[in-house]
Amino acid sequence: MILLPFAGLSNEYVKRKRLKYKDEEHKIYFHLNEKNFEVVDRKKYSERIKKICETFNVPIMHLAEAANNYFPVDFHLQYMNDIVEKKKKDLQKIVESESKNNSNNSSNNSSNNNSNNSSNNSSNNSSNNNSNNNNNSNNNNNNNNSNNNNNNNNSNRDNVVSKMVDEMVTYLEVYMSNKNEKSNSLHFLKNIDWSYFKEFLLERKKVNTKTTAEFVDTFFDEMYTYVYVYLLINYKRNNLFDFIKMKRTYRHCSENVGKDVGLEVNNYLGINKHNDSKDVLYDGGENFTQVIDDATYVLNIDTVNEIQKSLSNYGIVVLKNFLPLEKVEKIKKELYLHKNEMNISPFLINKDQNVFCIRPTRGRQYCILRNSKISDLFTNIQQYWVNIVYSYLPIGIYQNVFHSFDKNKILHLNNFRNLNLTSEQNDKLYLSELQLLTNEPLSETQTYHVDNGLSGLTVILPLNKIHEQSGNFEFFIGTHLFSSLKNKNKIKDRICNFKKFVQMYYKTGSSFVPEVEERDIIIYDSKILHRGLSNNLWVKNASLIYRYDYKKYPPPGQDFIDILSYNFVGKCISIFNFLGKYF
Repeated sequence: MILLPFAGLSNEYVKRKRLKYKDEEHKIYFHLNEKNFEVVDRKKYSERIKKICETFNVPIMHLAEAANNYFPVDFHLQYMNDIVEKKKKDLQKIVESESKNNSNNSSNNSSNNNSNNSSNNSSNNSSNNNSNNNNNSNNNNNNNNSNNNNNNNNSNRDNVVSKMVDEMVTYLEVYMSNKNEKSNSLHFLKNIDWSYFKEFLLERKKVNTKTTAEFVDTFFDEMYTYVYVYLLINYKRNNLFDFIKMKRTYRHCSENVGKDVGLEVNNYLGINKHNDSKDVLYDGGENFTQVIDDATYVLNIDTVNEIQKSLSNYGIVVLKNFLPLEKVEKIKKELYLHKNEMNISPFLINKDQNVFCIRPTRGRQYCILRNSKISDLFTNIQQYWVNIVYSYLPIGIYQNVFHSFDKNKILHLNNFRNLNLTSEQNDKLYLSELQLLTNEPLSETQTYHVDNGLSGLTVILPLNKIHEQSGNFEFFIGTHLFSSLKNKNKIKDRICNFKKFVQMYYKTGSSFVPEVEERDIIIYDSKILHRGLSNNLWVKNASLIYRYDYKKYPPPGQDFIDILSYNFVGKCISIFNFLGKYF
């Protein structure tokens, strides 16, 4: 009772602080529509990456294998395409404007030349003795004029190319400076050196000037070539070509929990995909058919950047109306959720005996599906959100290639194998967990916990409508700024992160319970503090949970002390929120 006045004073202070932010909007829910999506043109992307591989004598299979093993090759290609498409019209205007000016100048020059030639001809005709000399002089004049025209054309082309380069580089510099300093989306382009781009284009002389469209298209072809010199060298350094591919074997799902077992996902841009075949051969020789086709659309880069920013600020986002309903229904059918039985684990185990089901708390069942034949039926569903994973969890270190190689060698590179490169980094992303969570009536409320105390991203795919009373999840916004004691952050950084969390608490109250339906997904930082709530209705609900982690930071990324401290912090936040209602 003695502490109640102090609690009242403390909560009064918190209330006053929160009044300052009462009108501030929080971008956690993303209500998506067609403006947020990009229809995947697999033919266009395949031709682009094929052209790049032919230019540098790189087997396209190497890039495809990397993209299928959670390396962000397809995300980088989509990002570059977004940059190109945004500037295409501006560059076309530059070419049209310059060609118009050049045509006016050339017409003026030609009229002057014609007048000079006519005067020469009239004077030459008056003198019959010098006719041969006059013919020779006319021929020389014509040759000089043609040479001058060629020189003028080359000069005009170089001037247009220079203006296009200046426009493009200025745009990129402004674009990158406007991004959040901690934005991971541009991680792979931050150290590219654009100072040699103009020289690269002028020396290669591959920009075609026949038409405006060809001028712009070939300019972008060369831009892709310049960028992929930088990317391919860094891909090699970051072990994208030489990573050890795990030989996948079908074993009991309880084995190798949280470890990389060689799971793959078809890259969402269709790199090196020759047909639309969905048959996959098991190690045992059994064929199966994917029930989920390749994604026909993905989030565009602008939306991915907004989501990445919100994830960095709040630690969680909810994407509304994201997935096609018919694909969610197919997944539910494969998981036997259409049956009336409360316990579906016998059906799943009968379908694949490697599936492992447990009940860690009352009324809450987890079926571990990762590396099972059941999960392979809907692997492609990840294609819809995997570019968000790549944006939030960047891989590798990207260095300025001109610091390591001679400029001329880079500018005239036509065979990637001519470079003496070794792999310096050895890290990758992988799917560390896939489980079906079934929340039954009167289930027990979980303790506060995190999925990974070091790093990672979790995606929840609700398979029913879920709200606060039906056994939802409670997240504490801003707690992703904390991390495990294993993460050797400086004390100064920890204090700074704590101040950010306190400010986020004033803004949001921290506690957040999302309301979601079947087409929605929840994405959150694996470091965020959360728990599962009790299901107070007489209807069960189910969700698929995907977790992505770095191979160097496998889950759980925490020790016993971390687990106790996370639970303590969660209880403290809950107590403050409870007292705030009554004091």
